[in-house]
Amino acid sequence: AEIQKDVPHEKIKNGMTVFFSPRQSVDMLQQYAGLIEAANEMVCCIYPFNIDQRFQAVFQEDKPYIRYILLDQRSKSNAFVTNDKDVEVTAGSYIKSPVDQWVSETSAGRIIHSGVDFLHNKIILIDTLTDKPIVITGSANYSENSTISNDENTLVIKGDTRVADIYFTEFVRLFDHFSFREWINNNKTDFKPFLDETGNCINK
Repeated sequence: AEIQKDVPHEKIKNGMTVFFSPRQSVDMLQQYAGLIEAANEMVCCIYPFNIDQRFQAVFQEDKPYIRYILLDQRSKSNAFVTNDKDVEVTAGSYIKSPVDQWVSETSAGRIIHSGVDFLHNKIILIDTLTDKPIVITGSANYSENSTISNDENTLVIKGDTRVADIYFTEFVRLFDHFSFREWINNNKTDFKPFLDETGNCINK
């Protein structure tokens, strides 16, 4: 069987379309970015590594709806920043505030040396809460390398509200989890530990 040919984003049909890699070009990256750009209500994305320039260009555009971006962690290789108020970016992190340091933390990166510490999901959700949602997921990292060099897959699922609801629920869980961590790390001077190591209250 032949690999699914490149399809302009506006011509991807309802149901599931699978794009395997390696491909002859990186055109599908532009098509995924085109789907994001054509959103009407909301966009949610997880990028475990860098955000390709095609997506960055779209996120720099002003839109009348919110777009949420979740990164594995803030680093030099994944340092996307925007001042646009309709783009909310958060990233995986340890809790550094003493308020929640009563138990030690670890990460996937420390356990299995995977190259990522907190998130390895590849998810793009478009207009998720409408009757015409789009879910883009799979093993590919939405990068040039994963598109033209690696054995990867990307699924574009259009119009399946049940699938969209499931993915959106998981996205919100992850985003809220790490958003809180970044907030508490940035506001740690406002908190004092409640218990000492023996369990006694020290913040009366």
